Amino acid sequence: MNTGERPTWMLRSLSEPRLEPHAPATGAGEEAARLHRWNIEVSAAFYGAALPGGHAPQRPARRKCERRIRHRQVTADDVVAELSFGFWVKLLSGRHARTFWVPALHRAFPSDIGRRDDLHRRFVTMMRLRNRISHHEPIHHRHLEAGHATLHHLLACLDAEPAAQALRLDRVPAVLKQRQDTCPGLRPPRF
Repeated sequence: MNTGERPTWMLRSLSEPRLEPHAPATGAGEEAARLHRWNIEVSAAFYGAALPGGHAPQRPARRKCERRIRHRQVTADDVVAELSFGFWVKLLSGRHARTFWVPALHRAFPSDIGRRDDLHRRFVTMMRLRNRISHHEPIHHRHLEAGHATLHHLLACLDAEPAAQALRLDRVPAVLKQRQDTCPGLRPPRF
């Protein structure tokens, strides 16, 4: 196989639009396949870092809530479990500053978090990164070190104890360092 060609297995398994974002960084051959696999590895590491308490994805929570609804009254916890990350991020926007932030929402953050608009901007950044990861899109071209720092800052704003736990379990820094060995094929990715 010519190194400029995509591996046959890759063309069978993944669509051209899914592979195309990897080509400018590496070319179209096996290097693109390795970058794609490293992208999966770093995405998994970010996903784990964002869920320090081992929270389940939203769909199982939705099914559980639907079963509860059939058997009893819906509680506030049931409703909160169904709200998306985007919903919470929008509550921090300027549009809701007077109705939610000033009277109550600022108290949801136990530490000094700075300005509401800065906090909102950071949460929007995290929401976009999370969405790219959740949709299995490339993140290798992003400034992942900054995204990682923002993630831990936001976790600490919410609650210092789970944030400290997330930091202890976090694989992102190691995976970021291993890119230099993974992409040239010196080390296999680990999912």
